[in-house]
Amino acid sequence: MNSIEELVCDESFQQFCLGHDADTNSYWEDQLKLHPEMIEEARRIVNILSANQGSRLDHSRQLQDGLRQSVQLQQLLEVSASKGRKRRFIYAIAATGLILFGVWRMLPVKKQPATYTASHNPRHTYILTDGSIITLRENGTLLIDNDFGKNTREVTLTGEAFFDVKHNDQHPFIVHTRTADITVLGTTFTVSANPGEETETTLLSGKIAVNLKAKPGDKIVLQPNQKFITRIYKLDKKATPVWIHNRLEIDNEPLEEIAKKLEKWYGIPVIFSDEAVKSYRYSGTFESESIIKALEALQLSYPFNFKVNNNVIVISK
Repeated sequence: MNSIEELVCDESFQQFCLGHDADTNSYWEDQLKLHPEMIEEARRIVNILSANQGSRLDHSRQLQDGLRQSVQLQQLLEVSASKGRKRRFIYAIAATGLILFGVWRMLPVKKQPATYTASHNPRHTYILTDGSIITLRENGTLLIDNDFGKNTREVTLTGEAFFDVKHNDQHPFIVHTRTADITVLGTTFTVSANPGEETETTLLSGKIAVNLKAKPGDKIVLQPNQKFITRIYKLDKKATPVWIHNRLEIDNEPLEEIAKKLEKWYGIPVIFSDEAVKSYRYSGTFESESIIKALEALQLSYPFNFKVNNNVIVISK
């Protein structure tokens, strides 16, 4: 005959205890006559684990591994002690396991933020759900809150990134770094937040406010072509950092080749859903534009369509 522990973990026996399997009833009824004490003891434990509800049986199954490995239960069954004390201890172990499992089930599960990274690529571009465009520099990492775009637009940056933020008066865009919080409504700017270094912010257009975490009451407002590290610096007109600065010159080139250049520089896949549009030819010069603005400028010369799908740009006729 099986031990009490093995009986508790036996699915057929569990179904018998809960009255869910009439086909096995006769077998277990016979076993009950042959081994009344063992069967009754195991049935009581199953009832405790399942709380006398068939829907809780899955909970008891998840505890089975714990029961199999429970040194306390093994010792309890093997020591020579009174049946009354043994029974109380078994109940206590089973009830404690059930309570702990119930508490675990009730604890809220906090979703981890989405992580965007450039890894070892020189640059990698992501287009967020609100239409904002972020280009991360090599080894840069951006954490996106799960509620992004619903009630707030907050991200956390480690490393360096270029931001082209979609305008939204109701939901300011906030970039958190180790030492500062940067709030914008709609603008283009760069942020350098490398580990062990001060946060450096360069404003290219629009307006942003920088709040230092070490001085919560202080707010520094930047104007275009200003940089903030520990104090504000006035920059030349061409203030774009070298790593994001790009001058793209095209001369009567097909869109297929232009798309390859854009994909290589910005680090975002560009594919075609229509073969005909690949042969469209363009000329022009783009300097430090986001990939979206570059494509929009090309559209003015010879129309085509494009959309962003899971951080892949799809071009069509």
